[in-house]
Amino acid sequence: MREYVFNGLVMSLVWMMVRGSASGTTAVFGAAVGVFTAYRFRGVFGNRSIHFSSLRRIPYALSYFRAFIIDLLKSNLEVAYIVLGGKETDPGSFSYSHSLEDRTALAVLANTITLTPGTLTVRCTEEKLEVHCIRLEDRQEAREEIENMEEKLEKVFNDDN
Repeated sequence: MREYVFNGLVMSLVWMMVRGSASGTTAVFGAAVGVFTAYRFRGVFGNRSIHFSSLRRIPYALSYFRAFIIDLLKSNLEVAYIVLGGKETDPGSFSYSHSLEDRTALAVLANTITLTPGTLTVRCTEEKLEVHCIRLEDRQEAREEIENMEEKLEKVFNDDN
């Protein structure tokens, strides 16, 4: 029951930030809806819930988010250069073998690849990802960026942290 209350309070804080109000009514409403939601959807993420020990993962999550934003900006500039500069493209796919065991981490990695301009996750299995790239000649650089993201996500979703 404690994890539902803690998760509910976290959701309440998010609700107050979204609403832009720290009034008592907003806090009570956010906490009530948050606790109810945390309890109601307790089976969605298996045994995963927010605990105080999860706070140790915040630096890893921030590191992942920072790397994602940098990759996103770089990719946007590269794709803009290709489109506006008339640079030749050589689209194609490559396979990337991953070591992620957590399905949520794998989904986040696949979505990160898809959100980054110029790349797309075509297929996602438990052993590997099939990635489409706008410039296949850049696949080694893409592999290195995916590997970097995978390492960061492994730390975020590692239960030993």
